[in-house]
Amino acid sequence: MMIFRRSVLPIRPTILGFLLSMLAAGSLLAAEISGIDVSPSGYVSIRCSETPHVGSSFLADDKLKITLNFADMIPSDDVRETAGSGIVEVVYAQKQDSVGAVYIILRRRAGYSYAVLPYSRSVRVYVVDWNDLKTADDHYHSALLAEAGGGITTAREFYEHALKAGSGEAATMLALLHLREGDLERARSLFVRAMDLRTSLDDAFAGMAEVLYHSNEAERSQYFLRLFRQKSGIDDPGRLLSDEEAADLMIDPPSLAAQLTADLNDTLNTVAKD
Repeated sequence: MMIFRRSVLPIRPTILGFLLSMLAAGSLLAAEISGIDVSPSGYVSIRCSETPHVGSSFLADDKLKITLNFADMIPSDDVRETAGSGIVEVVYAQKQDSVGAVYIILRRRAGYSYAVLPYSRSVRVYVVDWNDLKTADDHYHSALLAEAGGGITTAREFYEHALKAGSGEAATMLALLHLREGDLERARSLFVRAMDLRTSLDDAFAGMAEVLYHSNEAERSQYFLRLFRQKSGIDDPGRLLSDEEAADLMIDPPSLAAQLTADLNDTLNTVAKD
């Protein structure tokens, strides 16, 4: 009886060494910090290849340096030191093992807060002067600090206060919380409110697209997805809920669905004019 053995091609030492060095550096495993933008409005946008997770953050004792550490995410080779604007002097990123760090150097003493934006796959870091904030902004940044620290109940309360004071960004972040929890009704109404208040967070459009997708309103979902793509430059924002998770959710009562549809129609008219 003849025995056939499957031949195995040997891996060349040079290729094996290259793969091992890449693995050791984390290049084949870690997601990347792909870009840094500084806004004249006083915030820094940190763009990532995947939805980021901020492992830790802190403000230096002299309040002139903000540090954010990203778990399992390192800066890509294309990320350069970025000149600042306004209160921000410069922003740069470094990597150590599988952890990436972003440093924001300030021209004068200040505080900070940050928002993780899942659809935009980015972190928006706000440089904050706590002694010179309007009521809506004070509540909004307090909510972000609470959410970053895991205090979701406290964050929700501050978002609600900020929303009552007219913050479209608070409406967006609160809507994202409700969407993650599977509350499509509340998320939908909050995304509508966020757009009415001219939120500066593009995730409101992707979030509305997801809510409408799970509500079997495909045409309207695509409309908001197109808006998100135009504003963010991201083709596929993904979804926070899987189809299986969404299938288990309760359907809106007819009266509430009708009211939400009416509100959405008004918002569509508003967005179309922008």
